[in-house]
Amino acid sequence: MGVEGTQGAVINEVADGSLASLAGLTKGDLITEADHQPVTSAEDFAQIVDKAKDKDELLLNIKRKDASLFVVLQTK
Repeated sequence: MGVEGTQGAVINEVADGSLASLAGLTKGDLITEADHQPVTSAEDFAQIVDKAKDKDELLLNIKRKDASLFVVLQTK
């Protein structure tokens, strides 16, 4: 996926019109941090999202090929 040696949760699919799609997330992106917490697996990401369910948005750190970027994901 172009992000070897980095832990996180890989995005396998993004539905058209979803909040993830509107935030600019794409298939193959690697989520390495969410809500200022490290993400090492899909389970980590799900737990962080669950804990942040009362928030309107989450800040994600994404690895995409050779780039690292921050994305704000609206949760509501």
